[in-house]
Amino acid sequence: RGAFDSCTGETVKLNDGLILIDIDAFYMCKSLSTITVDGVFNELPMTVSTIGSYAFSHCESLERLYLPDNLTFIGDSAFSDSGLTEMTIPSGVDYIGQSAFGQCKSLKSIESDNMTYKSENGVLFLDRDLKRLVCYPAGKEGAEYTIPDDISTISHGAFAGCINLKKVDLGSMTVIPDGAFAFCTSLEEMDLTKVTVIGTMAFYECDNLRNV
Repeated sequence: RGAFDSCTGETVKLNDGLILIDIDAFYMCKSLSTITVDGVFNELPMTVSTIGSYAFSHCESLERLYLPDNLTFIGDSAFSDSGLTEMTIPSGVDYIGQSAFGQCKSLKSIESDNMTYKSENGVLFLDRDLKRLVCYPAGKEGAEYTIPDDISTISHGAFAGCINLKKVDLGSMTVIPDGAFAFCTSLEEMDLTKVTVIGTMAFYECDNLRNV
């Protein structure tokens, strides 16, 4: 836990057989840009099954990381505030924590090879008993977005840090969870007439939100 927390190195070599990347493992490693395994760049060992909370949070120089099919668990804020530009969810993942990819301002799309977590136009959804919007990539292009009517909930911080969104149509949503639109600095307009609950810091630092 926290093994490389705040280290300044640019490259780390991981060994085959690694199973767990624990909580805070590379937290705040702002210069980390390259991860190697047997000469392969920016790809985790195939044996890794768990990435703990905040494991790669604030790894601002890490633009790409390919996740193994053996991976089943991605913890809360695992990649938050990182420099990721693309991400694909492997087929074996059955849990993604809150804000796992929150505020990744260079992340324009999340793709998925997974039957549980599905991608539609680069937006990640959980498709179980209750459909949930898990993450709208913070760097996704487009000034407006409409949440599909069959989506009943969104995850905490689902839109956090989205730098391009100016207007979001909530569809049938009635609850806005904690931090849902925090740091959406371009957000200008929101219709809340159907909303019954607004969570803590839901619109934190939405400095341009003028029309509600």
